[in-house]
Amino acid sequence: MRSFQSIINLLRYISCRVVLLVVAITSLTACHKDSSTASSEKTEEQADSAAVKFYRMRMQGDFDAYVANMHSCSNMPPNYKQRIVIMLRQHQKEVEQNKQGISDVKVLRSETHDDGKMVNVFLAITYKDGSNEEILFPVVYDGKGWKIQ
Repeated sequence: MRSFQSIINLLRYISCRVVLLVVAITSLTACHKDSSTASSEKTEEQADSAAVKFYRMRMQGDFDAYVANMHSCSNMPPNYKQRIVIMLRQHQKEVEQNKQGISDVKVLRSETHDDGKMVNVFLAITYKDGSNEEILFPVVYDGKGWKIQ
């Protein structure tokens, strides 16, 4: 009789431990999902802020800083970067002539890709002539910070 009671006690002990293990695994999984979602939202907010900051550099004519933040130009020679600056200046002149310049930029929405390393930021550009435009402004995370794609 005592050995039968010992077996029952052992089964109760094991079943109690299994239930505790299942509860612990479920809790950890739920916590992981929540932190991942929060991390993704934080990543998207940082990318949005970076996109607006970079576009404002361009609006204000800080083309050297803009090019310095272009991921595609990071390993390019200085003369290539200077040609990009010249093209940006020319485009800015056209915007000034045709639209009287840019008055505002704001984020409309974002789409995150590649495990949060690339974000397509959709910006609303408001021109001084009253017209508006929606542009796609992709940014990438290079391991140190956000860069213009």
